[in-house]
Amino acid sequence: MSLILLVDDNAELRRTVGRMLTASGHEVLEAGNGNEAMRHLEGAAPALVITDLIMPGKEGIETIIDIRRRGIVTKILAMTGSDPADKGIYLDAASKLGADAVLRKPFRAAELKAIVDRLLGDGL
Repeated sequence: MSLILLVDDNAELRRTVGRMLTASGHEVLEAGNGNEAMRHLEGAAPALVITDLIMPGKEGIETIIDIRRRGIVTKILAMTGSDPADKGIYLDAASKLGADAVLRKPFRAAELKAIVDRLLGDGL
């Protein structure tokens, strides 16, 4: 299937989503923030980067900008569990800066699967 880079500071979420993706046949690399993600991208070419937006160190918006600035060819799914009172400002910014899709946490597994399927163009 596909190589996916999963970037989130929440280790439990990485484990849960990572298991779901690997059970579907994908290879998953994990990173706890954008700095770790960029190090992975120096040696790997994932078909998809799934990134949280609010993280310590290098956060998701900076990571999206860096990926696009470097010309790395990959799909990007941005997600956040930020306060709903933000009215989607982080997700809107992610879309404008290069994310191919966005998802608000918490999400259902079926929602994530549908987006991954659409972005990768294959069954999950």
